[in-house]
Amino acid sequence: MDINLLKLLRDARDVLLFRFYPIDHYRYGLPVMLMLMVAVGVVNALMLKPMLGNGQSVMMLGFVFALLKWLLLTRATTGILQYFGSPRIPFLGYALLTESLVLPLLLLPYFPEMAMIFQLWNLWIFWAQLIGFARISQQPISKVLIAYVVYFILVMAFGLIMLGLFNLGGWLDITELQKNIEKLMKQ
Repeated sequence: MDINLLKLLRDARDVLLFRFYPIDHYRYGLPVMLMLMVAVGVVNALMLKPMLGNGQSVMMLGFVFALLKWLLLTRATTGILQYFGSPRIPFLGYALLTESLVLPLLLLPYFPEMAMIFQLWNLWIFWAQLIGFARISQQPISKVLIAYVVYFILVMAFGLIMLGLFNLGGWLDITELQKNIEKLMKQ
């Protein structure tokens, strides 16, 4: 396992340029994986703030949600692509690398006028991730899209369960969430 951050940055650049390597290339050390997971958790918490408000519980939900999304993405793509004939491919490193490409979104609160650019960035990341899964697994994009549909359903189901658990634990207020969503919908 590699803890070289320069390699990680080069891999991120290469993914954004649609250059992909065999899956064994995307192995990173535990410190790097933890650092990326914390960073993605911060981005998730930042994106959840308008709906859930401030507080440590929102930060914790962001971290848990980041971990959950990463594991579900990895499991859905591995399982669905294996079902379609691909060998069992451990996408953990590649999935975390591509999920960490959202880190520039940390700048969004400071530059809200660039929201459209950040949306285009998200779209670029999605396509890079999708094409990478297809090339690494040597499966057609249509089969990878099926994995994404399964992933989306799982994220929605487990996300609702997490919100319910955080609400039951007293960490989140669902009525505040409803009010914030209504306020965002009116804008």
